[in-house]
Amino acid sequence: MRFNWNKDDINVKISRLLDTIVNLANEDNVISEEEDAIIEAARKKLWSLHHEFGKMIDQKLSLEEARAQTRKLVEQVISGVTEAAKQDNKITSDELILIDRIAKYLRNADFTDLLT
Repeated sequence: MRFNWNKDDINVKISRLLDTIVNLANEDNVISEEEDAIIEAARKKLWSLHHEFGKMIDQKLSLEEARAQTRKLVEQVISGVTEAAKQDNKITSDELILIDRIAKYLRNADFTDLLT
């Protein structure tokens, strides 16, 4: 099976991921400044991957190859949000909880819907 995005879909797919991350942060009905900084880091990291997703389309990867590449990109997002939380040399409990939620979501989500 082929990976069958078209490039116009990339913005929609990234936006869906960001919406989910905001929803994860808002589970307690409050988004703290620290959580907002993590959301912003995720936003920047995901939008910076736009080009990588475009390359995946151009390379006409199989669905399995696209999934493997997406897993690598997801780990980059998780690393990016973790580094953002560490910038003030202190990670709050809110930040830890949100990073954990983001990591679990991104690692455990079935990206079939995202990739097809």
